[in-house]
This record gives sequence, C-alpha cells and structure tokens, in this order.
Amino acid sequence: MLFLGRLGKTELAGGSLALGFGNITGVSILSGLSMGMDPICCQAYGAQRWAILKSNFSKTVCLLLLVSIPIALLWLNMEPIFILLGQDPQITRVAKVYLVFSIPELLGQAHLLPLRTFLRTQGLTTPLTLAAAFAALLHLPINYVLVTYLNLGVGGVCLGLACNTLLFNLGLLFT
Repeated sequence: MLFLGRLGKTELAGGSLALGFGNITGVSILSGLSMGMDPICCQAYGAQRWAILKSNFSKTVCLLLLVSIPIALLWLNMEPIFILLGQDPQITRVAKVYLVFSIPELLGQAHLLPLRTFLRTQGLTTPLTLAAAFAALLHLPINYVLVTYLNLGVGGVCLGLACNTLLFNLGLLFT
C-alpha cells in the first residue's frame, strides 16, 4: 500500500479494490483448502508415516495449483464484472492490472501455504521465521526497484509481492 499510495489516488483505490477482491477470491480460498492438511499431517507425523506426510503435501500443492486456474480466469475477466457492479472505469482498469500481475503471487501461494503447514506440523518453525525475515528484508528494496527505478507502477507492486512469496518459498527450501 505504501508504494500504491505514492503512485496516486486512482492507483491506490484500484489497488485496494483488487487487493480485497484478490484476497477474498484467491488467497483465502487457497488458505482454506490448505488447512485440510493440518489434521492429516499431524496424525501422519505422530504415527511416523512419512510417506503419508509427503503425499499429503504434494497432493495439496497439486490441488491448489488446479484451483488457481479458475481463480486466475476470474481475475483476468473481472473488469466487466466490476463495471456491471457500478465501479468507476478508471479504478476498475487499475484493479485489473493489479489482479493480472497478481497471478504469479497466487501460484506462489499455492506452494507456500502447504509448505508452511508441512513444516509447522513437524514442529519446524525456525525455517519459517528465517525465511520470513529474509523475504521481509528484501521486500522494500525490491518494491523500490520495480516501482520507482523501473517505473512499473501498479504491476511493479504486484511483482514485488510475487518476488516476496518466491523468496519466502526459496528461503524455506534452503533453510
């Protein structure tokens, strides 16, 4: 939001609209579906059934990637929906740009959410903390480069979020 506010009122309004819409129609759905992993992973870990733990993780990632397809299609075609609901056309255009550039973030979350659950159910919270700190430290500089230096605007804000999620994923894989 910091960088959206610096771009202008229309960009902030469009980004806010898209962020709310994207969270409700995308990330919250993926998050809810990935929560189904919790009881199975906890039971598998307690019973030392490593194959079930691994299988549950990979199946959940596949499910979330599959569910991401209709969500991405909705995001790609949301402009007429917002116009029909009476939203300002300029704000709607900005919201569409935001959502289109948020699709890589959605795909990153489809991997990150199950990975976090997979590690958390095994009591492995240190990698989560380290990876989150690593991604957070680089978030502002990446956004600055994308939004201000490369002048990517609203798309740069979304790509910054996608980079943050990618760094979080990579941080978890390498810690």
